[in-house]
Amino acid sequence: MPVLLGLLIGCGGEDDNRSKIEILFSDKYSPDDFKQALEIRFDTEKDTSLICYKSFKYFNELKDFYSKRNFSPLWISENLKNSDIDSVLNYFRNSVFHGLDSCYYYSAYISNYLDSVRIHFEKDSVIDYQYLANAELMISNGLLEYVQDMKYGRIDPVKVFPTHHTMKMKDRDSTDLFNVLESKFVYVFLKGLEPKYQRYTDLQKSLRHYFDLREKGGWDSLFITAEKIEFGDTASFIDNLARRLMVTGDLDKSFYKDTVLSRYDDSTLFKAVVRYQKINGLLDDGVIGKNTINDLNVSVHDRIKQISANLERCRWFEYPDTGRYIMVNLPDFMFYLKEDGKTVLSMKICCGQQRESNFDKKMQNYLRTKKKSHKPNNHETPTMHSKISHFILNPDWQVPANITDNEIIYKVLKDSFYLEENGYKIYKGDSLIDPLTINWKYYADKRLPYKIKQDPGDGNSLGRIKFMFNNKFSIYLHDTPNKAAFQRAYRAVSHGCMRIQKPMELAEYLIKDHKHLEFDDIRMDLGLRPIDDEDKQKFKKRLEKFKEKEKEMKEPGFKFKSKTIYLEKSIPLYVDYFTAWVDSTGTLQFRQDIYERDKVMIKKMW
Repeated sequence: MPVLLGLLIGCGGEDDNRSKIEILFSDKYSPDDFKQALEIRFDTEKDTSLICYKSFKYFNELKDFYSKRNFSPLWISENLKNSDIDSVLNYFRNSVFHGLDSCYYYSAYISNYLDSVRIHFEKDSVIDYQYLANAELMISNGLLEYVQDMKYGRIDPVKVFPTHHTMKMKDRDSTDLFNVLESKFVYVFLKGLEPKYQRYTDLQKSLRHYFDLREKGGWDSLFITAEKIEFGDTASFIDNLARRLMVTGDLDKSFYKDTVLSRYDDSTLFKAVVRYQKINGLLDDGVIGKNTINDLNVSVHDRIKQISANLERCRWFEYPDTGRYIMVNLPDFMFYLKEDGKTVLSMKICCGQQRESNFDKKMQNYLRTKKKSHKPNNHETPTMHSKISHFILNPDWQVPANITDNEIIYKVLKDSFYLEENGYKIYKGDSLIDPLTINWKYYADKRLPYKIKQDPGDGNSLGRIKFMFNNKFSIYLHDTPNKAAFQRAYRAVSHGCMRIQKPMELAEYLIKDHKHLEFDDIRMDLGLRPIDDEDKQKFKKRLEKFKEKEKEMKEPGFKFKSKTIYLEKSIPLYVDYFTAWVDSTGTLQFRQDIYERDKVMIKKMW
C-alpha cells in the first residue's frame, strides 16, 4: 500500500501546492537507501542500536514480512504528507479511552523520529534513513500490538493467573494480526476492531467521564476520627463529604448550601450516602464507617485504573446476546441467570475467602519445611467456564483434605463428640471407623489417612441441593444451612465453593423443560410438602404420598437419600471477576478487588 511520511508538515494540500521543502525532500529521497536502512534494522550483527530487536514483540514476524517485500517500506515514501499515518497515530493516542496506554504502540517515539527527520533535513538537507526506518517499523509493530490488544486483550489471563483462570476466551490467532498491514483503508480496519457490545461501550463512556473528573482535579480525601458516624451525629467532615458526593454525581449539586455542614442530619445527604454505598458494594445502611470512608477516598486515578482493568477483561471474552446462561460475578457476590440478555433469576452468593496475606512467602516456607501447620490457606474461587449438567438432592459431603487437616482435626481435639454432633462419619476405605479410636493429637501436624463424610440432611454443610459442573477445582454451587452470611455485604467466606441464596428457585428453573419431572417431585424428595394444586387429582395423590413420607421422617434413624437429577439440556456457567461495570439503569458500579486480581493486572499493564 503506497503511503506517505506523516506528521512532518501536517495533513492537507494538493501536490501542486507542495512547499519547497517537500519538493526538495522528494528529490533527495532514495528508495534504495531506505530499503538498506530497513534491512539493517533486522540484521542484529550490523544494527548498532538494536532498537527494534530489543523492543519489538513481533520482530521475527516483521522480519519475514519485510523480507518478502524486499524491504520496501509500507508507510513512508518520498512524500511528506500522509493522512494514514495521522489516522494510525490518532488511534494509538486514543487507546487511552480503551484503558490502554499509547506508549505500548510507540506513538511518541514515532512522532519524535519523524520530527527529527524534518528538523535535520531542513537544517542540513540530509535525510536520516535510520530514523525513518525506526518510524516505519514502529508503526508496523505498534499496529500489530494494537490489533492484538483490541481483539484479545493486552495480557493473557492464562499466563497471568495460571492456577485459577479457566474462563472461556477468544482463540488467539497471531497470523490474522497481519491483516491490518495489508488493509487498503487502515483507519476503517482499526475502527472495525473496536468492541461494540454494551458492557464495553458503557465502561468506555464511564472512563471518559473519569478522565474529565481527573482534569477538574478529582476529589479530596476525607478523614474520620470516630469509629462511625450515624444519622444525627456531628462531625467536622460532613461538609467535605457532601462536596465529595457531588463530584461523582451521587449528590445533586443543588444540595450545596452557603452554610458549612457539621451535622449528619439531612435526609437528602443520608440517601446519597446510602446510594453511594449500594453502588459500591458496601453495606447500604447510611452509617459512615471506615469501609465507606476508605471507599470514598479511592482516588480518581485509581478508579481510572480500575475501569481500565475491567475493559481489559471485556476484551478477553464477549458474553452472548442470545440463549441462556448463568453468570456469577465474584466481587459482586451475585448470581445472574440470563435469557436472551435479560436477567430472569438473580441471587446473592458466598464465595471463597481471600488467601492469607504474604501467601507466596508463606508457601515458600511451607515447601521448605513440609510442615502442615505452615501451609497457607488459599480458598479463592477461580474464574471458570463450564456447564451445569445435573444437581444432587440431599447430598452427602466428603470433607476435602485441606478442611480436615486445617479445621476439623482441631475441632475434634477441643470436643471429642464434635463429629457425632454434626453428622460426620469416619471411613478407612469403605469401613466405618470409631472416631474415639483415633489418636487425633498425633495427626495435628500430619495428613489424616481417613475420609470424613457428613450425612445428608438439614445440617449438611452443602444444604439440601448441590449443582454440578465439570471443572478441575472440585468447585460447585450449593445450598447452605448458614443463611446469615447472605445478609453481609462482604461474602467471601467459603472454602472455595459458591453458596447460593435461592437453590430451590434454581432447581425449579432447571427442570422446567424436563419431560418426566415436576418441581413437586423435587420438593417431596427433600421432605417438603407439594404445592402445585392445579391438577386436583394429581395433587391429592401427592399429598397422600407425602403423608407417608412424613411418617418415615419421624422414625428413629431416618436418613434422606441422595438423588441425582440430570438436566435435559445443560446450561452454560461463567464464573467471572468484574470490579466495575455499568448496570441496566446506566449506573456505574464499583466493587472491592476481593482477590487483588485488579492489582495484578494493573501492575502487568502499566
